[in-house]
Amino acid sequence: MNDSNFYSHLTELRKRTLFSCFFVFLFSILIFLKSPFFIDLLGQEFRSNFINSDLIGKSPIDAFLVRLKVSFFLGFLISLPIILFEAWEFIKPGLKENERKYVFYFITLGSILGIGGALFCHILILPFALKFFYSQYELLSLKPIIHFNDYIALLIKLDLTFALIFELPIILVILAKINLIDSNFLKKYFRHAIVMIFTLAAILTPPDIITQVLMALPLIVLYGLSILLVRILVK
Repeated sequence: MNDSNFYSHLTELRKRTLFSCFFVFLFSILIFLKSPFFIDLLGQEFRSNFINSDLIGKSPIDAFLVRLKVSFFLGFLISLPIILFEAWEFIKPGLKENERKYVFYFITLGSILGIGGALFCHILILPFALKFFYSQYELLSLKPIIHFNDYIALLIKLDLTFALIFELPIILVILAKINLIDSNFLKKYFRHAIVMIFTLAAILTPPDIITQVLMALPLIVLYGLSILLVRILVK
């Protein structure tokens, strides 16, 4: 690749990135205006699992920081279809004509997996995690008084982690497109992948077997889906 092509690709990447960031920022502003509603919604899991516990602020700017974090987090999730479309537009010149027809499936599947991963974590994983953490306070006969900023940071970290992990099929298809892997490679190392998935689940979730299995099982299904997609789309 010569210098002119390199800078051309760099300029195109910059344009696509700025366009994506614009929509993340735009949606974040809109959500910020209604952020008390969304923050109250996100706090329901805490109130359901940390019985008779309080969420507090520890600095004058905590409430504002929480509003910002929640706004950008939800703004990113809402912008995901646009981000994926811009990513597709960036890689499209390197695709064959018959491959460009998959744009709808790429954006739809990527959006469903990303947002679905965040929802899966919030609905299934987070309650188990909070119950486990609360049980540790009960074990020591302590009353938890949790900083709201810390709770929101934990929630966003878990939800975003699952949103990214659930993009596994998209990532593996891209790796296959650039000839780093193929469906035979994925099948050959299926058992190794299961061990890695359960190891990852043990690292990212609280140390109880139910939560770890809840994370590992959908990842194993997604890995199997990846094998099928790679076989169909990459020839």
